[in-house]
Amino acid sequence: MASETSFTALLDDSFSDNDKSTEDYSSNLKDALENLTERYDTELLQQALQRSLSSCSDNLLAEKIFNEILPFAYYLLSEALKKIGETINTNADGHTVEDAKRQLVVCRELLSVWEKSMERVSKLCKTSAIGFKCIVENVPLTIKLIFEHCRASKKLYATLFEDVSEELTNLFRKAKTILNLFLATLENVIVFDTDTESETELLVKVIDSIGSFVTISRELDLKTFVETSKIFGKLAITNQHHIKRINAMNVTLQLAQFTKDVSSMLVFCQDSSNRVEERTIKVIGHSLKILDRLFAAYCSHINNEILPFVIELLLKMHRCSPLCLQNSQIDRKLIDLINVQISKGSEPFLNTVFKSSDFKQAFFDYRNQANIDNLGYHLLTVNIMKKLIYMPYEQHRKWTLGAESIVDVALSNINHLQEEICVGQVKLPGVHDIGERSRSASIYEATIVPICGLISQIHADGFHAVELILLKHLFSDQLWSSLLSSDIWCFIGRIGSPELCASHVKYLLNVYAVLMRRSNSLEIVMLENLIGRLYNLLPEETKHTVITELDDLKNPCWLAVARFLPPKTKAFLQDRLACVLNEIPSSFVELQQQPTVQNWNRITMLMSFIGKLNYTEEKNTINILSQIWNWIASTIEIFEGKQLDMLSEFTSKLLSATQPEKIQDDIFFSILEAVLASLLCLPPHVKAITSYYLRNRIDSFDNCGIKTVNALAELNCRLLEDENPWPFANGAARRAIIAVDERYWRAQLKKYTR
Repeated sequence: MASETSFTALLDDSFSDNDKSTEDYSSNLKDALENLTERYDTELLQQALQRSLSSCSDNLLAEKIFNEILPFAYYLLSEALKKIGETINTNADGHTVEDAKRQLVVCRELLSVWEKSMERVSKLCKTSAIGFKCIVENVPLTIKLIFEHCRASKKLYATLFEDVSEELTNLFRKAKTILNLFLATLENVIVFDTDTESETELLVKVIDSIGSFVTISRELDLKTFVETSKIFGKLAITNQHHIKRINAMNVTLQLAQFTKDVSSMLVFCQDSSNRVEERTIKVIGHSLKILDRLFAAYCSHINNEILPFVIELLLKMHRCSPLCLQNSQIDRKLIDLINVQISKGSEPFLNTVFKSSDFKQAFFDYRNQANIDNLGYHLLTVNIMKKLIYMPYEQHRKWTLGAESIVDVALSNINHLQEEICVGQVKLPGVHDIGERSRSASIYEATIVPICGLISQIHADGFHAVELILLKHLFSDQLWSSLLSSDIWCFIGRIGSPELCASHVKYLLNVYAVLMRRSNSLEIVMLENLIGRLYNLLPEETKHTVITELDDLKNPCWLAVARFLPPKTKAFLQDRLACVLNEIPSSFVELQQQPTVQNWNRITMLMSFIGKLNYTEEKNTINILSQIWNWIASTIEIFEGKQLDMLSEFTSKLLSATQPEKIQDDIFFSILEAVLASLLCLPPHVKAITSYYLRNRIDSFDNCGIKTVNALAELNCRLLEDENPWPFANGAARRAIIAVDERYWRAQLKKYTR
């Protein structure tokens, strides 16, 4: 009995000694930590750490050391960093730099607690995460605290930054060492029981923390950025099912930030003056591969809050193609590397995020943001259209015929690219047959080809929606979208039936009849051009039928197609409108006697008609034309403002009505003299019309007499000598006028020297 009592007492003494020993470890470490912060004694802390961690058994490490010491060390670290900020802000004495350096050294030495602790844990066998919960939670907080301090250091230390840069570097390296130990421990030692909700939540929390390291480290060290992003991606993908069950938002929010980080590294694609290094390009390529896998894993959880960042990244990736960068300041070798690492990844990355149910709406909504990259957005739009062409109709019709249409987006956005289109430096891959060499295409060509590809697949029941989109942009008063709409409409006219094309011509003629009074507007110019192009696609008989079926031939809407009329139709119109020629003399007299708006509009409309009819035998018509020209020459000087604008518009119509081949030489000479007399007062755009009139009438001047030739030469010289270069901004016009001069003089010289 006595022996049993002795054994029990001995056992109690043994447990008591162990408790006292572990309490001593904790107490000694706390004393050493306080001694460090107060007296800057680093040796005592190192000794205490070595003694405590080596002596404590594995199963008591967490309970007796980590759970007590790590929170206390974290508190001291926070206070030391806070003290640095206070020291810099107060700047009470001249010892600011020394004080800041001393506190940074303290912080670095405090990190020894986590470094030695992680070294100890990394040597353990597989261990449950719940047993080392303090390590799992506290270490990421500590690393984040140091990383964030280093990231903000340039702003915090300001002019003192250079003085403390060495201490900051040492601090960051220490934190990075701890991070590497922590990541290795997660992979080799710590085991999360994902069947237990508490441990799964802890795992999600750890992955969230590592995701935050990715963002912070990008501004500090690219190597750390790569390492942390790799671990983040691996953990998030491997444990995706457990994470989705608990809370996928932790990962998706970090994924959004990761996407923003990679996007910000692609700034060189918009401004090639930003220096880009080979290492950075490779880091971006590495990151894009991780992002692709992450988005593939979490595609169903990617929402409208994340997708704008994805779309922004896609815009920049599309800007990285060799064709887009070929005229930049970036070295050719780097462009090739960018193509391999970034540009070639844009297609698979788009395929991945395209699977998100919210991607379509996010794409359409993105254009409503302020200050978007219009070129990048257009390049992405073109690529999406190419992708849709090869998709089932039911899928691509949602993009083309839904409440919002990608065709509408492409037509709208091209107006923002006027500079790129005109300069012509930005190129995209062009269409080429199998076996042919690849070719580049302009932005305009690269846009119209996929639009036409999509439209050619649209069924009859959805075609009306396309017509409305084209009509909207035809009358948008925007040059490039209007021109693109017109070209697309002509494509439809070519691939569609003659009946469809004829119905379009008839409809557009009716629209033109209503709007043609706005003759100087871009909309009417484009509409008139489109009607003529579509009409010219029709068979001869259909062309004739379209005109003969018009309700009122005295409505000049058919003038839009006058240059394409078949001979039979011209004869028909000459017969039906012969009475119009007889109205001109009386209408001009009425205008002189009663200069009303109605009479003015009447004579203006008659001028439009007369230019399309044959009046060779109509002497009264020819004489009245001469009278009208002389009237303009004698009165134009007294007009100004709106009156001069009206007279100028009338003069342009009178030019088109004046057909030299149908007018006797002496009368045409008098008309030319009237034009010369009026020229000084005419605005630049009418002078331009005059120059094109001469170019287009070259063949009509062959039989002119010597006086008329002299008058033509004088008119040419006046136009060429004009101080305002606007009429000759087009070099072709200038060359045409010079050609007129040469042709007349040669012909007349030959004629009069026989």
